[in-house]
Amino acid sequence: MSLSSCNLAIILASLMTIGLVGADLNVTVHFDATYAIDSSRGPICSGEGAEPNGIVCPLKDDVATADCHPSYSTYNGTDCIAPADAKCVVGSDSLWRCVFSDGDNNGLDADVEDLTSTLTIASDQTLEDSPWGDLPWRAPPPADPVSTTAEEHVAIAVA
Repeated sequence: MSLSSCNLAIILASLMTIGLVGADLNVTVHFDATYAIDSSRGPICSGEGAEPNGIVCPLKDDVATADCHPSYSTYNGTDCIAPADAKCVVGSDSLWRCVFSDGDNNGLDADVEDLTSTLTIASDQTLEDSPWGDLPWRAPPPADPVSTTAEEHVAIAVA
């Protein structure tokens, strides 16, 4: 009886291992559908900040498993098909995401260009140009809407 229990344990362990190797992870491409990624490829592209938590994205000709809509450029009439290998990139919001870089990168270049323009404009200013030194983004102090002299303050206080 212990032999059959041992065999059953080995069979169950083997089945569980086989199931885990082929597990799919879902990753959504920015402004596109959701694709299934085999977990054996590694961690999917995600995270926030300087480094992603993973870099795996859909590959060319992968078929979307969810969220496929006719308005997407990847829609072929029945399915959404990855037109190219998606890339893991960081957006201006510091979030890492998969995008297709086949010329239609779903607006992420616009974010990068806008940010570059902003940084270029800010870097054109020198510290001498800013009344706040190295804090060019600091708002000026609120202006007093009514300017009164010291004599007017005394007159108001006496009255």
